[in-house]
Amino acid sequence: MNPDLAPTVFLVLAGLVVTLIFVISLNPKGNAVGLRESYWKWIGVDGLMEGQGTPVQPSRPITPEQPRPQPQRPPGQSRTPSGQRSGDSRPFVELTRKPDGGYHANCSIASGVNFMAHVDTGADKCTIDSAVAKALGISNPARLTHNTNVTIADGSVVKGSQQPIDWCIEGKIIVKDVPTIILFKGTGSNLIGMSLLKHLDIKISGDTMRLYQKS
Repeated sequence: MNPDLAPTVFLVLAGLVVTLIFVISLNPKGNAVGLRESYWKWIGVDGLMEGQGTPVQPSRPITPEQPRPQPQRPPGQSRTPSGQRSGDSRPFVELTRKPDGGYHANCSIASGVNFMAHVDTGADKCTIDSAVAKALGISNPARLTHNTNVTIADGSVVKGSQQPIDWCIEGKIIVKDVPTIILFKGTGSNLIGMSLLKHLDIKISGDTMRLYQKS
């Protein structure tokens, strides 16, 4: 060995010894894995997977899950308690309460005879007076069969004849063969009674009545 290199070799060996002692002092585990981890810590490389010798990659930042957009209902639609839409696709007519407190509908019979009738859930039968009967071509209702007595709104008793008649309400709801009493005199008492209303669903909200044709 070159005498000039002896001091350098000595210093290198001394440095290695000091380094080894320092690393061992950082290794409380006393095994090869702990020695390797201590060495990486000493040289400034941290975050090793134990027993793997490769740096642990940082995971992606965890972001809170964004709420999913809720489907929007079309305007004017709401939900009923059963979860179904409140809208109804069946034919219906909408009537507004009049100042007299009742509901009146524009009705027609025999495709052209139009008249106003009062919706009366307390009346057993529909009724039309003699003026409507004459428009239907019945000049003398008293000659009809199946005569009966009817108590009208003012409390008086009027004779009439019960006949099956096709009704159309507001041009939307048609009910055929409705038992209807044709009054023998003009009383102005045209009623939509239960003989027709039993074929409809009635819904009232505030001053509005809706009549739906039953399916």
